[in-house]
Amino acid sequence: MVVSLEDLDCLDLVVWLRTGDHAASRLAVSQPTISRAIRRASESLGVSLAKVEGEWVVRGDQTLLRLERLLHQRYRWLKRLPLRMEAQYYSGPLFCEPAPPGWMVGNFDYLEIHTPLRHLRSGVIDAWIGCYPDVPELRILSSPAST
Repeated sequence: MVVSLEDLDCLDLVVWLRTGDHAASRLAVSQPTISRAIRRASESLGVSLAKVEGEWVVRGDQTLLRLERLLHQRYRWLKRLPLRMEAQYYSGPLFCEPAPPGWMVGNFDYLEIHTPLRHLRSGVIDAWIGCYPDVPELRILSSPAST
């Protein structure tokens, strides 16, 4: 791996949870530790973070970042490390408090669907509890026998 699990966790948790304090709390480390890890991960991946309209956005070529996230996500699954789950503001407390075993839950403060959906698709989070009709489009793969 180009980036350590811990460093990428810090970067992704700040993007997901929106603050270094929230990320530090979830990882039981200090906020300066989060900042140093983000700097190391950003430098290794050739990206930077910028806050745009209250959300952290990754700037630069994200090809390597996407590959690292995919690798780290697979590692978390295989090693049964905590997975990341977000939910809409009213679904989170209803379904995710307390957090299900093996899961780290978000802040449940997204009032729109675009940001958590982007986090889900990019591998920042592993699961998202949304509500109909605000759910991703369904992609059905046809089997060779059905064609």
